[in-house]
Amino acid sequence: MKALFANTAVLFLFLSWIMWPISAQGEGKRLGVLKFEEQGGRKHPVYSEIIADVVQNQIIKNSSYTVIERIEFEKILDEQRLQLKDIFDAENRVRLGLIKGVEYLLIGRYHIGREKLRLSARIVDIETGVNITSRNLSKVITRGSSLEDLVFSSSRELAQSLCAPQYRASSEYHPDKYKVQNAFDNDYSTFWWAAPGTWQGWIEVIFAEERTFSKAKFISNGSGMGKGVPKSFLIEYFVNGKWETAKKVRGNSMPHWSDHFDPSTSCRWRINIDSLIAPGEPIQISELMFE
Repeated sequence: MKALFANTAVLFLFLSWIMWPISAQGEGKRLGVLKFEEQGGRKHPVYSEIIADVVQNQIIKNSSYTVIERIEFEKILDEQRLQLKDIFDAENRVRLGLIKGVEYLLIGRYHIGREKLRLSARIVDIETGVNITSRNLSKVITRGSSLEDLVFSSSRELAQSLCAPQYRASSEYHPDKYKVQNAFDNDYSTFWWAAPGTWQGWIEVIFAEERTFSKAKFISNGSGMGKGVPKSFLIEYFVNGKWETAKKVRGNSMPHWSDHFDPSTSCRWRINIDSLIAPGEPIQISELMFE
């Protein structure tokens, strides 16, 4: 009985600290955070709010989103007699957006099994229903360790990863040594290298929130004579379900390229390469930057 009382007291203090009222921060898109939905497992409904509040805290600290306080947002759901399943209906999402000016929703799930804790979250455009970004996390539950501590640390990690950019490539020469992340690490000695025999391809950066850019540049450390250096390419951004061209380049002859274009806004940006200055090696980019 004493042990049960002690555990309950610790959990109460933990909840009190985590659920301390948070005011909206940032000047970016208005984001509503929902309670996390439990998926089967050992049935721990109390973590639905704990995880959501930890994630909300980290989003406020690490992004420019204007976060609508979760409790306030859930009052709106109650007033509109909406449940989580109703959010997936386009008409309801738009109705919510009109009521509170909400532009994005953060929707999450968790599963606590015998051996693993699994968390997932995604940020959804409330008008289109398109996923802006998503993350999954899985942690081993060690016997004798604190489940509360694991939930807390894992929730923080999940939120921080949601705020971090993602990187994608059409192909990679080697997933460790020449991975796409090398093109965004501010280290000119590392580079992304496309798969052998690849003269066309793309690399993309996906931000957790929309960014406005009007300039792009890359540095390619090809082996000489233009091998691996992009010659013809597009600077593109993703909007309304399709790729739009910010800058079209034909006939580049330099390993270091930069140029301006009309300001454009998106959370997804990429360089789409059509040809190289000289054949002989796959595409190689040391750094790709947007400003």
